[in-house]
Amino acid sequence: MKPPLLGYRLLSVLSGLVCLMLGTAFGQSERPTIQRKHARELLTLISDSSTPICPSTSVPHMFGDQLLPDGSRKRFTIPRGHVFVITSFDWVVEGSSQASNTVWTAVTLIGPSMKTNALFSGATADSIGRAAGSTLVPDGIPVSSETVMCLDYVGAVTDAFARLHGYLKPR
Repeated sequence: MKPPLLGYRLLSVLSGLVCLMLGTAFGQSERPTIQRKHARELLTLISDSSTPICPSTSVPHMFGDQLLPDGSRKRFTIPRGHVFVITSFDWVVEGSSQASNTVWTAVTLIGPSMKTNALFSGATADSIGRAAGSTLVPDGIPVSSETVMCLDYVGAVTDAFARLHGYLKPR
């Protein structure tokens, strides 16, 4: 006697639904939500040839300016007692020595006792070394006030520009 096919399918569907509901109920409640709801809370930080060189390193420029709503800039540091949560990273390089190859960029974090590349992004450069990329960070990367955020890239470039988007959060 053959087992009822409809019974097995129904049992399989029900089992899948139970697993999905349990995974959603338990998995998501433990995961912190970092996205802010209001655009006014978002900050854009800039790294380019006008921002300071990163300290004690060969890494080019730090994310040292905040882009204001009117298009002007002001120097930026993370206030004590807060973290800056990175939610995305956009970049453009020109004149890369990696022409017609992949250009890699990174957000390098330099703190009192560490130096690490926290975020990578890559794109294929055109024949004259132009490339651009954008990376979303759904879970965010928290950066403390003791840490300097810097733009880094592979190879030589004639110009580089990058933006970090995120928000401040009390520690």
